[in-house]
Amino acid sequence: MAGPTTEVLNEDIKDLKFEIREIKSEIKEQNDEIRRDFKMLREEFHQVALGLAELRGEAKVYLGVAKWAGAFIVTTVLTSGVAGIWWASNINAKVDGLEARTEERFKAIDTRFDRLEASIGKVLDQVRTPQSNRAAGGAVTPGE
Repeated sequence: MAGPTTEVLNEDIKDLKFEIREIKSEIKEQNDEIRRDFKMLREEFHQVALGLAELRGEAKVYLGVAKWAGAFIVTTVLTSGVAGIWWASNINAKVDGLEARTEERFKAIDTRFDRLEASIGKVLDQVRTPQSNRAAGGAVTPGE
């Protein structure tokens, strides 16, 4: 016995079933959208993880290069310091050698001057005392 109430109820049930199908399809669409979003987030996290791994690798390389560069700089500075000290000591040795040679030359010149003074003194003595020179059998100087 189908009455107006049953027909209304049947239509309400159909409407409810239709609404349920719409809600299911909306939930399914939202679920698919959420899955896509999660998949996209997962890919982005994966890209971030790869980027961090690359960054760590590059950081290790840069630190290695920085260590070698630092060692090179320290070695260069130390080598330059040692070379500078060696160069200065060579100059000091050359100056010391030059000083010794100059001192020897001055001594030789002093000796020559002493001999020259002695010779000049002898000549002056001979010129001052011509009489004694003649007596000794020396040469006669003009003006006597």
